[in-house]
Amino acid sequence: MMRFSRGGVCVLSISLALAVMTGAVPAAADPDPALSAEFNGAPPAGWPGTYTYSHSFGVAGGPQGKLIADSGFRPWPNGFPMPNWGDADSLATHRLIFGGGQRVTPETLTEVGAFGQLPLNSLAMRRSFGDGVCRDGKAGIDKKTGQCDMTYGAELLARAITNGSDGGHCYGFSAAAVGLYNGTIPANQVGASGAGINAMNPMGAPAVQTITRFAGTQGLIPELLETWATSMSPTDVVNALIRDFRAGYEPYVLGVFGGPGGHAVVPYAVFDRGDGLYDIAIYDNNFPNRPSAMTVNTVDDSFVFSSALNPEDADYRWDSTTGSRMNLIDVVNSDVLDEADCPVCKAVDGGTYIAFSAVDEANSKANGGIRFDAARTDGKE
Repeated sequence: MMRFSRGGVCVLSISLALAVMTGAVPAAADPDPALSAEFNGAPPAGWPGTYTYSHSFGVAGGPQGKLIADSGFRPWPNGFPMPNWGDADSLATHRLIFGGGQRVTPETLTEVGAFGQLPLNSLAMRRSFGDGVCRDGKAGIDKKTGQCDMTYGAELLARAITNGSDGGHCYGFSAAAVGLYNGTIPANQVGASGAGINAMNPMGAPAVQTITRFAGTQGLIPELLETWATSMSPTDVVNALIRDFRAGYEPYVLGVFGGPGGHAVVPYAVFDRGDGLYDIAIYDNNFPNRPSAMTVNTVDDSFVFSSALNPEDADYRWDSTTGSRMNLIDVVNSDVLDEADCPVCKAVDGGTYIAFSAVDEANSKANGGIRFDAARTDGKE
């Protein structure tokens, strides 16, 4: 089994049998027949078959019951085809197994940084913070590429955001998928050919840059930070989703917090299981193209959600009876996908509004929690 990294902000757990790469599949039980046929469809193009696909990513723990509210969003085709990653090494490994915009082999992984993550470029920084990140403002922007020479402060912040996302990109995945589905984010910003086929995204630089910039700017948007710090009751979440879901409209990102850390996912449908139980259908970016479910008991106002192949895995389980909590991020009627306030744009005197301590640990809470690694002494960036 291959185990991928995880961090404290986003759970980055995914286990994948290497037998999938050779076509050999271990014996396992058939998918739960109680699941709606809609969620037992064909695997993505290129997979050896439904058997291999279903036992690689599983359908156990998917939503069950009567469908009563639906946004129309689905992990396939509206989610991303690659799982959440942490640092550059895990991104490179994900590209090896799940494919991407360029061919990757085990040999090429030895080329340090060849397929890892580069710092946010000036185009991504402009989309996040405006043209003030450019040394010469609008006049210095290349009309063809949208790139510019960034101020030194902007370059530092670009690296800080990239480094600070080593713990995971779950919010970036969720916000980008929702924005693409709603048409708030143009398809070219994630390198997709259309919102309806995002699951065939080549996961090249546009997708990586957009996902990373959202993962980073969440720490610089006061509205988002305030929402993450509060919570909603599980029953109120179910009621809000039933009220606000409609076809072609995905209004929310759902955050869960507790023992495993924090995680952001996309809720896209509600199923009534009877007796006060509801399943919220979830696009969990730790597992591409497969449905997951959060179960809510409105009788005792509790919930349980697992981001693992084995729902009994306590390491990846959020349970309100043990203190976990949740909240909804309104990505439609808020500013969370818009430009954030720029902490590094040029001041009247030509300086910038950013400063870091020479002591690495002192930067841990700087700029809304964005981590900045001080200059390394080994000659590597």
